[in-house]
Amino acid sequence: MTQEAGQRPIFLVVVEPDKSSVGTVEYALRKARDSRAELGGVIDFAVLIVSRLDDGSAGSEVESRLERTIETFDGKELRTRVDTVRLHGSDSASQTEAVLEYIGDQNISRLIVQADTRLSVERLRERIGVSRLELAPAEVTWERRRLIHSGGLRRLGAIFGFTYLFYLAIGGFVGGLDFLTGAVSAGVTAAALFRIAFSEEPTLARTGRRLGRFVAFLPVLHWEIAKANVAIAYVILHPRLPIDPSMRTVETDTREGLERMVLASSITLTPGTLVVDVHEREFTVHSLTAGARGDQIGGRLQRLVTWVFRGGGVTDTDGGDDP
Repeated sequence: MTQEAGQRPIFLVVVEPDKSSVGTVEYALRKARDSRAELGGVIDFAVLIVSRLDDGSAGSEVESRLERTIETFDGKELRTRVDTVRLHGSDSASQTEAVLEYIGDQNISRLIVQADTRLSVERLRERIGVSRLELAPAEVTWERRRLIHSGGLRRLGAIFGFTYLFYLAIGGFVGGLDFLTGAVSAGVTAAALFRIAFSEEPTLARTGRRLGRFVAFLPVLHWEIAKANVAIAYVILHPRLPIDPSMRTVETDTREGLERMVLASSITLTPGTLVVDVHEREFTVHSLTAGARGDQIGGRLQRLVTWVFRGGGVTDTDGGDDP
């Protein structure tokens, strides 16, 4: 019995018109052909390109390359098509809604997205199921992962200022010789580290806003730590020791290394939870109780850290970026 067109399993890959999209589509095509024997029949393979209205010729060029890439895979195994959704904005919330609307009630057997996707992976997993969504492996690009960056006065000044303030803070701001030795130490540190300490050029406006939000975040973090201490103390002192330890991998909405470091440190500082591994956006977290899993791993701390680095409302994990 042949499958009806609307009931055939659909292999869907969602990409943005950038240089990694071709590799993502090629990876998904190989996975689809490998899965054909397991799924049986003809597989509908769909590529959804989510692009901005103002992408212009660059976006059209990538779309043409993707179409040429999948032409070689057309045949009895796969029935391919390329669709495009054009949006006014590029924020993750609008992109995710567009993808969910496109999916509708289609029979999605596998959804593959780019490793650096801006989509809300958690929302997509809720829609189609955890086991059906896969992040394509990121291509190794040495230019993006290089350790040494071009220097600049902003980098030098930022490292000098942070180091100098830290030196004076631990010394008690007593003055005198400390000002001189602090300046010398900060100068040596800045000269040694200003080419490797930042992945992007710091700006006064963005750094100032982040520092302000971080200062506002600290009391909330201390409150969360205090609550967790009381909860863990109750568990330890309880005669039945009601613990429920588990290891869980959680998909976060973090985008950069510093943001991930702050979130991982905040989770680890909270008693009852420990981040044991971080791979891209995925955090592997050990939790001692069910309450710790719900409150700290994917809850308030993640929203607050997102707010510290990207601004917006603390209830919106897809808040806008700082300019």
